[in-house]
Amino acid sequence: MLFFMGDTGALNDRVAEFTPYFKQGYGFLLLGYRGFGGNPGTPSERGLYRDARAGVAWLENNGYPLKRIVFYGHSLGTGIAVEMAVEYPVYAVVLEAPYTTLPDTVTMSMPLVQSRWFMKDRYDNLAKIGKIKIPLMIIQGTQDEVIPWAQGKALFKAAKGPKEAHFVPDAGHMNLYDFGEADLVMKFLDHPPEKMAVPEAIRK
Repeated sequence: MLFFMGDTGALNDRVAEFTPYFKQGYGFLLLGYRGFGGNPGTPSERGLYRDARAGVAWLENNGYPLKRIVFYGHSLGTGIAVEMAVEYPVYAVVLEAPYTTLPDTVTMSMPLVQSRWFMKDRYDNLAKIGKIKIPLMIIQGTQDEVIPWAQGKALFKAAKGPKEAHFVPDAGHMNLYDFGEADLVMKFLDHPPEKMAVPEAIRK
């Protein structure tokens, strides 16, 4: 799984959550962005897409064909995962706590800031998600305090390819793994909608 993190916390904060996947034979490439976590450079939508493509290239150059790769995005990272899922025919894509567009999210979090009029980086998931043809899973908490789960529902409705969604009662933005997210994701990967189950294709 190529993991695209959100804009807060550190990559090592997620390692404990991924332990169930490791036990089942899944591997992760945790991608660090430019301008995050002490990395050089300045973050931008175009720049983070370039970082993501570099991650895909690294996997392919190290013996992982696209059919063995899963894109997994959380929060901000769902915008990167959606763009990559449009560009690359990988095995599947998982979106944890996704948003419709970044300006929509900031506007709802800070309604007095009319960010949609001046935000350069849009990460327009709503416009792109209908172009995804690989199996798609959306998971979001109904008590998400950062991104209203109505945005996840809007994305699921707009998606046209094989898709599955879980809107988890009482879960928030950062605690979906306390509500069994790992089991839901692995079940999805073993039996993605409208696709033959080929777990060996994505496991070591």
